[in-house]
Amino acid sequence: MLTLGLVLPIDKLIDMHITFYPPDRRHRDDDNLVAAFKSGRDGIADALGINDKMFRIHPVLSNLTGNKVVVTFNVRE
Repeated sequence: MLTLGLVLPIDKLIDMHITFYPPDRRHRDDDNLVAAFKSGRDGIADALGINDKMFRIHPVLSNLTGNKVVVTFNVRE
């Protein structure tokens, strides 16, 4: 089991900002990117020890290439 050195509250909504940097310039559908990242979202929730229903997803498809996904969090007060 992976654990992250990050502590997020389990009882508050969490904005999950996901920036996709595709490997090339081919057209991509943002809703398909979110679906393809489902296992990543589940893995992050598992590593944080929280239920993924607390995430509010904010996907961004970058116009830059990079073949990576960058995830940041903001806890709602």
